[in-house]
Amino acid sequence: MIKYTLTKDLFVFNDNNEFYNKVCELIKLDDEIVLDFQNVKNISSTTIGIFFSIQQKVEFTSQILKIINMNNTVKETIIQLQAYKSLPNFKFEGIS
Repeated sequence: MIKYTLTKDLFVFNDNNEFYNKVCELIKLDDEIVLDFQNVKNISSTTIGIFFSIQQKVEFTSQILKIINMNNTVKETIIQLQAYKSLPNFKFEGIS
C-alpha cells in the first residue's frame, strides 16, 4: 500500500495535471493506493474527469484507489455528480 497526501486544492488545471501525473506514477508501483485528501478543500469537474482517466488505466486490474479524509464539500461534489457509481476501482471513504 502506498499513501499519498495531497497538499493543495484540485481546482486549478496545473494542480489537477500534477495530481494525475503523480497517481499515474503510483499505480505502477502498487495495487493499493491511498489518496489522503485532508488538505483538499475543493475539487473541480476536471478532477472528476481525472478520476475517470485513471479508472481507464486500472479498469481491468485489481488495483484499488482509496480516497480518504474528504471534507463535506468534496464529498458533496462526488455525490452530486454520482462519480462514485462509475468508478469501481475507487473507494471513497464515507461514500462507497
